[in-house]
Amino acid sequence: MAAETPARYARHDDELLDAGRIVHTRKDTRAVGEMLHDADHLARHLLMDISGEDAGPMLRSWPALVDAASLLWDTLPRRRLDPTEHQLAMQRLVATTGTFTGLVARPGSWPGDGPSHTGVDQITETLRTAGALIARYGTDLPAHQSRTAHDIDAGRARVMHTLYVTAHAVTVALNTHGKDLVRVSRVQGRPIPLSNNHTAYAVPPTGRWMHRAARCENLARDYLAGRFVNAARGEAQRPAEDEDRIPCAVARWDIQAHRALARNPSPANLVLIIRTQALMTSVSVTLSNAVARSRLHVVDEAHTDERARLAMSRAAASWSQVGSRWLDLTRPSDRLDPALAASAAEVRAAYRELTHNVTTQASPDVIATRPGLARGFTAGLDALEAAGEIAHGLTDQAERSDLVGPARALSRRAQDDIEVGPDTADLDDDCVWVSPADILARRLVPLPKPVADGLLRASFAVTQDTATAAAAARAAYQNRTTEAAMPVSTPSNPCVEAPGLERPEATLGRAY
Repeated sequence: MAAETPARYARHDDELLDAGRIVHTRKDTRAVGEMLHDADHLARHLLMDISGEDAGPMLRSWPALVDAASLLWDTLPRRRLDPTEHQLAMQRLVATTGTFTGLVARPGSWPGDGPSHTGVDQITETLRTAGALIARYGTDLPAHQSRTAHDIDAGRARVMHTLYVTAHAVTVALNTHGKDLVRVSRVQGRPIPLSNNHTAYAVPPTGRWMHRAARCENLARDYLAGRFVNAARGEAQRPAEDEDRIPCAVARWDIQAHRALARNPSPANLVLIIRTQALMTSVSVTLSNAVARSRLHVVDEAHTDERARLAMSRAAASWSQVGSRWLDLTRPSDRLDPALAASAAEVRAAYRELTHNVTTQASPDVIATRPGLARGFTAGLDALEAAGEIAHGLTDQAERSDLVGPARALSRRAQDDIEVGPDTADLDDDCVWVSPADILARRLVPLPKPVADGLLRASFAVTQDTATAAAAARAAYQNRTTEAAMPVSTPSNPCVEAPGLERPEATLGRAY
């Protein structure tokens, strides 16, 4: 019997030890549905931060994104009665994108060989991980059941919407790049004729790429038209059952944020730190409204609640303002710390589980009934206390004399600071802070004085506003949440995952 045991389990052991099949790791414990939501979230942020410098790197990253989305699409279980257009939509998108690969890296043509786009690559990796999870566990999904079938349809719609938003971001980047080319040509006295097709700034060499990107965008839009809203309503929601998820996510984030500040304080990592801190601070305002409707609320102290919420809102705005300034120092190809990015994604997923319904933010009355509110809110207050030290670390980075950034972005920021900044009245409005030659060559240049001073002012402001918010929150909530948020004693640490793989649930919203 002992001799038969290894043979009986050999196949299963080989499968468990196969690195290509083990996709559930301690670095990313999100459900498939949460990954799809996060990919959509990243695509929307990509669209908000777009510039002409992003055009080339985004074109290089687009084929890999479509490939990852196609693989995920193919792994989703299908019903027998699925209309063929569900498959043809993705196939047409893949076929159209197939013309990108050979032309992108062609020598002597734009954009040519070069770095890819970090934001698009992050979306690609998220979809690839979700697809690997579905490939491993998808056979356990009862696709014949109506509830699961609707959830799968919502997954398809979420994937296509991510491609649609990203394709639109590529189109916007190309249009902005064409506008930059027209502006530079006019300054140099050799104006480029504006285009009569598509948009006025579809000038060479961006014109042919703009048509291809617009075609991809239209294919995704045609699939989503009249379908996305209805499909999203059938999406399964993962119930907020783990009261330890937010505290553990916040604790891990605090560790990774401090490590990134100490070891790799690149502008890209700092932007991610700042945005995550802004999210956590703004969510604390949402949770405080829910706390006001729960049993933790004390009516005669409502004025302290409002004072704390105003202070936290002001701190969240300060985080966003300093984040926009650090964003000027980043390049599209700057790489993120993988551990930091994974921790930020888990923070977003953990908070969303508590604060959102399927497609919209839940009302404070609904959030007040969900388990984990007290512990999640208390963890947010602890994070607000720790945010002061992170803000001081950002100020230390802003005081560095070796900071550099893209010439075009810094030139625009310097001009904006001169025009609207009350603290720059003594500076010359006509001063050329960045050389046109540096802008044309897309060089990295030291920070102009208006930009460096503005970054320091924003850093000092976020430090002060964070300290004020922490003090106001401590006065308003500390005594009222301590007892309710007392953790229940357990025989093991809830923040440590079990080494084994858990069996998934029957929907994408809950599948691991």
